[in-house]
Amino acid sequence: FAAKGSDPSGWLKTAPAASLSGEGHVPAGAGRRLSGVVALTNSKPGPVDEKKLPFARFSTSIQGLPADLALTDVRFDLGDAGQFTGMGGVKDGQLDVKLAASNLNLRGVQQRLHRTQLAGQLALGGDVETQSVNVALGQQGYRARLVAELHDGVARIDEAYVQAGKAEVSTRGRVALNGNKEFAISGRLANFDPSRFGKYDSAQINSRFELKGQIDPVIQVAANVKVTDSRIFGLRATATGTLRSRHVDHPEVAMDVNLRVGDTRATAKGTVKDPARMES
Repeated sequence: FAAKGSDPSGWLKTAPAASLSGEGHVPAGAGRRLSGVVALTNSKPGPVDEKKLPFARFSTSIQGLPADLALTDVRFDLGDAGQFTGMGGVKDGQLDVKLAASNLNLRGVQQRLHRTQLAGQLALGGDVETQSVNVALGQQGYRARLVAELHDGVARIDEAYVQAGKAEVSTRGRVALNGNKEFAISGRLANFDPSRFGKYDSAQINSRFELKGQIDPVIQVAANVKVTDSRIFGLRATATGTLRSRHVDHPEVAMDVNLRVGDTRATAKGTVKDPARMES
């Protein structure tokens, strides 16, 4: 097969621009044994803040019987962001791929992020019904982990964790991609300083949050946020906030927010009539 010059932004205006081409030649030999190469390339890779896709090339060699395929020399090139390499297979419909990285550069994904040389492992698995991903990356002062699964249209995040110096972010939850698009997410920020991750203003935020609800047919949300012992603009800061849907048949959300930064206090209470359009 062969395909050339496909651009996702031509299908969807909000999608990143790219020029995707694919080709594969996997002929069957004696005993239906397959042997060949499959490749997908992007001739215009770039960071997401340039509305591009940080992906340059994926390729793998395929060998074996249809029920027991070996994927050798797997390469996942992210352009300026680095690459993963490894091997795996598909046996009786079950995918198992293990990849390694030694030079992942987050600035190649988003230019405001600090340059990194992350090393670690990426494991992909699953079948037609369930797909899983397990990522563990790190370098001195940086750690990142992701354990997630997609099953029956529901993405479950068992762990998403990022650490830079003393700054930590952790979250877990589930997001349905079908039906009413229900979601439930909770997480924690500990000594979170955006400047540890990139070219952002310095702060120190300690917070816990939880958010649940659904998108269709009418947005429903219940959220709690608490910020304690934090510093913003060099001033001590605390905050509490809640969001609650008022009705099940139209998208009115009640909010109650209390914020203190230094000697300044602020309170916001009211109703957001349409959260999707931020109308109040």
